[in-house]
Amino acid sequence: EYGSGGISGFWSYDTANLGPWTHNRMSVGEVDSTSGLAFLTGKMDGILGLAYGSISVDGKPLFTDGIETDDQSFSFFLGDTNEQSYMVVPGVEKTLYKGPFVYHNVIEKRYWSLNMTDITVGGASVPGANKYKAVIDSGTSLIVSDKKVMDPIISQIGTIDPTCKNNSNLPTVVIEIDGMPYVMTPDDYILKVSTFLGDECLLGLMSSDFPEGFNYFIVGDIFMRKFYTHFNYGTNVVGFAEAVHSQ
Repeated sequence: EYGSGGISGFWSYDTANLGPWTHNRMSVGEVDSTSGLAFLTGKMDGILGLAYGSISVDGKPLFTDGIETDDQSFSFFLGDTNEQSYMVVPGVEKTLYKGPFVYHNVIEKRYWSLNMTDITVGGASVPGANKYKAVIDSGTSLIVSDKKVMDPIISQIGTIDPTCKNNSNLPTVVIEIDGMPYVMTPDDYILKVSTFLGDECLLGLMSSDFPEGFNYFIVGDIFMRKFYTHFNYGTNVVGFAEAVHSQ
């Protein structure tokens, strides 16, 4: 089960090539049934799980297991509307970011969970935000968390103008990890969607009913589009640098 639906099927094994890597016995789940709108409408060939083995279905190995490499890392560049997006394996692509990387230790080897020390909206801290772990997740389009922490953030941001004309004065949102601030302006956290009626603006943060004890702040593509993101299984760190976009 995923947050947006479920799948079922059976396991097979095959030789898989990913970048310069070859895995001679990759576990492949062949899907014969899906549920949920994401799978009904999404144009996808499959899902590549990128979290830690502790939450792998049936204990199947990570995609880097069984590969002889000194660099068990990968990175993402997520393009804007008219740009290509890339998963780089292994390591990083230097032309896709600028400035140095800042690396943070993974504090829980389930998801890529980092130590979130604060969230501010317009300079004001969100109470209780530091009780949540920041989970960096390329499989989530937005930034999503429990209502207890997300509803105050959305309230402090205020009303989004769906016509996209009057959003520049909205406050900045800062996600602080290990004391390092990652600043998101309205241009960063508002999605502009093209429809047959023209452009429509939507807030890229979503509140959800998380189960008790699921204290995660899921930081998805809306954040990773601004910050080129480097995941490293070998050293158990996640690094961020400013992404270089063509526009």
